[in-house]
Amino acid sequence: MTLAGELRSWREAQGWSRAKAADYFGVNARTLEGWEQGRRTPPALNALRKLMALPVGNALKPRP
Repeated sequence: MTLAGELRSWREAQGWSRAKAADYFGVNARTLEGWEQGRRTPPALNALRKLMALPVGNALKPRP
């Protein structure tokens, strides 16, 4: 399942409206709608993807 599908399934399992879930995440309902429809990506996910793209070896080397 995609992130969009997981978000919507989670919201529906809580019995929450889109407005209530948006308030929980601290965004407006249109933003959450975009996430649920796969038109937008949550900013934290973008940051995680960038971190995951870094070579692990470089992250573990001690800094001079």
